[in-house]
Amino acid sequence: MKIIALINQKGGVAKTTSAINLAAALKILNKKVLLIDLDPQGNATVGSGVEVTADMNTTHEFLLGPFTASECKFEKEYDIIPTDIRLATAEMEIFSKFSRESLLKNKLKEITDYDYIIIDCPPSLSLLTINALVAADLAYIPVAASVFALTGLEQLKDTIISVQPLNNIEIGGVFLTRFDSREKFSHEVTNYLSEMFGEKLMNTKIRTCANINKAQVQGLDIFKFDSSSRSAEDYMSLAKELVIYG
Repeated sequence: MKIIALINQKGGVAKTTSAINLAAALKILNKKVLLIDLDPQGNATVGSGVEVTADMNTTHEFLLGPFTASECKFEKEYDIIPTDIRLATAEMEIFSKFSRESLLKNKLKEITDYDYIIIDCPPSLSLLTINALVAADLAYIPVAASVFALTGLEQLKDTIISVQPLNNIEIGGVFLTRFDSREKFSHEVTNYLSEMFGEKLMNTKIRTCANINKAQVQGLDIFKFDSSSRSAEDYMSLAKELVIYG
């Protein structure tokens, strides 16, 4: 079983979009997948078509309560532990806990029946994010092909390195999103990331595609919304690359 943290403290890099569609693509490849929505905004939950009600167990209850993954998961093509605004209070609650950086890691030790667990991290270097990094085997970093997306990458690398005494996590890969081959800057960002991350830069680039946003509005992954779209092609390619090299 591989535990993957999708992480970037910058917003707007298609992190959650990638979490949803990687989970869906891996399922199509006959992998058993659990997606954990660790972002209090709950976008992976909404984008997966899950409506959280007050009586549902969420990531908050899974992380801080006595509940197992099977008691918190919502079954779709892939399983998901959903979240809502309740998780926003978790930061303060976690702070007073013993081994607070390892709460998620300890909960995931109970799980053995998945090929992949994908954690959609918050867009910040918070205690929730540290929990994800301590729990994960590999960190995957989506980077949008834009000038603003490059800021903070060195800090992110340093954060991943800083948790290695608690967990031997590695960067599994870095991949480009919102890529437009017609734009010179997309290629400049590619070259920059190649210099910075070397062989960790993945071959697959997620190209710009209007259908990806339309799919999320309807709570669908891209394969359900339009399996012939270039986004579906790209995320399937990314998933296959992850399986081979990750």
